[in-house]
Amino acid sequence: MKWVGCWQMRNCMKKVLIIDDDVFLTGLYEKLLRKEGLDVAVANSGSAGIEQIARYLPDLVILDLHMPDMHGSDVLKTVRNDLRLHHIRVIVFATGYIQKLADAVADLGAYKVLSKMKCKPRDLVQEVLQSLNDTTHIPEAPAEQEHFSSLEDGAAKLDDPGIDKLPLWIERLETDSRDEARRVCLIHLYRMIQDNIDFALNFDKMSAEYKLSTTLKKLMQDLFDHPQLVSGSSVKSLEEAIEKLLHLTQKHRETERDLEAELQQLLKKL
Repeated sequence: MKWVGCWQMRNCMKKVLIIDDDVFLTGLYEKLLRKEGLDVAVANSGSAGIEQIARYLPDLVILDLHMPDMHGSDVLKTVRNDLRLHHIRVIVFATGYIQKLADAVADLGAYKVLSKMKCKPRDLVQEVLQSLNDTTHIPEAPAEQEHFSSLEDGAAKLDDPGIDKLPLWIERLETDSRDEARRVCLIHLYRMIQDNIDFALNFDKMSAEYKLSTTLKKLMQDLFDHPQLVSGSSVKSLEEAIEKLLHLTQKHRETERDLEAELQQLLKKL
């Protein structure tokens, strides 16, 4: 997409969370993954893992199943049933690999299921890197999802996700035909550009920035209210409008920074 550059500067190091009660293994995996330039956090119990996921918002979770306080499948269910978290990839890293168990956690939304007995540490690192580079995968939205009356209502439940996953949610909006899944996509998209829309609404009502932001917001709310209207053409229009908005707001913010720098230089001379 042409507009990837508009948010690449806000991209940060990919974040991985390891949830496993085996302190030795988590230390080993943490060290190996950090060598690959990843930001790694560790939780040594299921409950601590859930807290860390909500606070740390990782790009990927490596999850053990058999932990003393909580089974890994319950952690996975919690992630998949939370609007803020359900898009996070989860690799289940189990002590034993039983096909029935693998199928069960896959049904819960695990991205991959690996066996500790068969997967060497370096193999796990490669699996993690490959998973983080998979730009096509977003787990399905929860079947039973909280209903929101508006985009603002839904976006208020989300932390700032950054804008780097915007292309994935655009693609998901176009390819997932379920009404509630489309609403979830629109909520995430709106939250990602909400600051840009609010910024543009501060301009004069006759300005291109103000008109574009109001038109874009109306388009997104209309699609949210009537998800059956989502089509290839409407998604393309949405994508083009977002591209233009990001370009305009980035340009104005750069101008503001330049003016602020000039002002600081002037004040130093006075």
